[in-house]
Amino acid sequence: MAQAVDADLIDVSKANQDILNYYDMVGFGSGIYYDKSHKKIKSFIEGLNNQENKKAFVFITSGAGNANYPQKLADLQVKKGFEVLEVPYQSL
Repeated sequence: MAQAVDADLIDVSKANQDILNYYDMVGFGSGIYYDKSHKKIKSFIEGLNNQENKKAFVFITSGAGNANYPQKLADLQVKKGFEVLEVPYQSL
């Protein structure tokens, strides 16, 4: 996906929050594991300082088809000050 839109792909387990300074918009993506997004994504977002003027979006892969999964990560981002862009739910 990153290749298709010419975006940088960064593994949160190897990142720190300073990396966000280089971007105007960031996306957080995760598969769903036992009804939850990956714990490293959640932990990374929870550990961030408050973000100002930073746009973000969420994408999720799941075989369950539950449209609520992206909202849980979006809610975490909003708590950290991100302006979360709405990405429409699409089931394949």
